[in-house]
Amino acid sequence: MIGSVYTDLVIPNITSMLRSAAVQPASYIVYTDGSRYYAKNGSTGMVEYSDTDATKVIQYAIDKTVEKGYWGTVLLRAGIYYLTDTIYLWAGVGLVGEKHGWYRVGTGEYTGTILWGNINKPVIKVAVHPNYVGSDPNAFSVYKCFPYIAKIAIFGSNNQNYGANNGIEITSEAGIYDFVMTGVLVGYVGGSGLYVNNQYVKIWITQSYFEYNYQHGVYANLAGLIAINEAYIAYNKGNGVHIDSWGTIFISNSAIQYNQQGVVARGGYVYISSSNIVSNYKDGVYIARLTYPVYVIVTGSMIANNGDGTSTYSNLRIDSERAVVAGNIIMENRSPAKTSYHVDMRGGTLVVEGNLFHGTPANGIINQTAGTLLARDNIGLTTVNTGVATISAGSVRVTVNHGLVKSPSKVFITPLAQPPGRLWVENITSTSFDIVTDTAPATNLNVSWQAEV
Repeated sequence: MIGSVYTDLVIPNITSMLRSAAVQPASYIVYTDGSRYYAKNGSTGMVEYSDTDATKVIQYAIDKTVEKGYWGTVLLRAGIYYLTDTIYLWAGVGLVGEKHGWYRVGTGEYTGTILWGNINKPVIKVAVHPNYVGSDPNAFSVYKCFPYIAKIAIFGSNNQNYGANNGIEITSEAGIYDFVMTGVLVGYVGGSGLYVNNQYVKIWITQSYFEYNYQHGVYANLAGLIAINEAYIAYNKGNGVHIDSWGTIFISNSAIQYNQQGVVARGGYVYISSSNIVSNYKDGVYIARLTYPVYVIVTGSMIANNGDGTSTYSNLRIDSERAVVAGNIIMENRSPAKTSYHVDMRGGTLVVEGNLFHGTPANGIINQTAGTLLARDNIGLTTVNTGVATISAGSVRVTVNHGLVKSPSKVFITPLAQPPGRLWVENITSTSFDIVTDTAPATNLNVSWQAEV
């Protein structure tokens, strides 16, 4: 079903539009000589507008591109564009840099195309042009082409008091159904790198960076779908990826590190595959219901060295809802260990299967205080064990070291010969249990046992 919807319908449209945009001339070309900014018509080659305020010039080019209901591209030549207000990127417009932007803070060194928004507002807000709000979507080609951003660096205020200074913001305006960003760097904003609160929008992110933002790298309260592929999400003072309410999040082939928490899921569906979630200061993956149910799948990833040395934060923590964690490497190899547990289970339902656990966290491999945990076939996390114990002739008990990661919840015993009396289990601890009989056997009695966490 998912493959049919997203592969057969959406992706071909996006691919076709990108291919078409690549061969079309830019509607407008914006450039700077270092003191003024210019908007040149891509068809006539004439400069139509110039100003000392980059915001006005870029907005002019975007507005003119879409004002007749047609879609097009605004090309920003390499340079730094200092903004005094939010840039509104209308549906149907692509904002493309000449080449990838980069800036070394404190040195003045830069390259590529850079938008710099030292404002307590979003740097870019994605919306539908007011001329077309409420219009018939079939009548205007702007509805048939998503807005997109490519090969641009977006820098913000670097001010933690500017909480509204999100890098890219997509809120509840009707008409925004798809948004694409590729080769984009968002850093040093006072808010989140990407802020989403739109239940219909589908966002496609590739080869992009979210770094050094004062809130989260990617934040979604409501989102139809966010697909993140080949992204680097690091050094954000908030969390790497944070979903609070509803939507579907795909994270693949990405690195999420040095944030507060790596991935926080408090609503919706979250799929994480082939990614590194390492060295975050709090939990690597944190799952807890806020308002809506949460469903999480983590597979084929490295989840390692998360936690700051306190007794609180773990590689994987689930407080409520449902998660499957399969085929990952979950590791702590610091000395001293700073991860609290590999798995901290405080509620919900968690399936942990086929993972490789390496290293011993500060407080143990697994902690379960509530919820339902099913752990099977993991390396380094023994949750089921079997053996044969012998009650010696003349004795009434034998102590068995079960080798599990915690006290077993179930112990099954089967005598391998007719016992002289009753058999039972007592004194179950995190390391052992006793098999006891009320009548000492005349010869050694072998008893098969199976213990499960």
